[in-house]
Amino acid sequence: MYITSDIKEALQNADVVITVSSSKDAIIEAEYLKKGAIVCDVARPRDVSKDVAKKRQDVLIIEGGVVEIPGDVNFNFNFGFPPKTGYACMAETMLLALEGRIENYSLGRDLSLERVKEIHNLAKKHGFKLAGFRSFERPVTKEDIERVKRLAFSKYKPCIIQGLLFKNISPIL
Repeated sequence: MYITSDIKEALQNADVVITVSSSKDAIIEAEYLKKGAIVCDVARPRDVSKDVAKKRQDVLIIEGGVVEIPGDVNFNFNFGFPPKTGYACMAETMLLALEGRIENYSLGRDLSLERVKEIHNLAKKHGFKLAGFRSFERPVTKEDIERVKRLAFSKYKPCIIQGLLFKNISPIL
């Protein structure tokens, strides 16, 4: 393990990235990511640029922090998620309210593993579950995962020209 403040440098060799920042702008660009990287973007607004979805078919971006809410819930607002799903931070607030707890539960940087386990147990108790994998407002399919695996382990780097994906393009071209 090494430490750097250079995001581009840090991501060049990373197989798995979990990103949670408070940046108002995307901080991870398509060219920063290693072929075959898996990125879980928990930040809202997102840390991963939308260009990654357009330019990099060989990486898997998963949106974190989305929870299935039990019961007949309607937020009367479109978050870009399927029905009965919401942000994990909202779910945490709902769970604490269901337990009659008025407190700043996970505010700040000092979040212990014990608190994570506790909120997980409350989620199980009340029927909250992690939502299915999503990437840039759409479900991640088995085909998406297989595509990333195929491209990540292919001999040649994939090439996108005018929105078309060409596989097995020699690096000499």
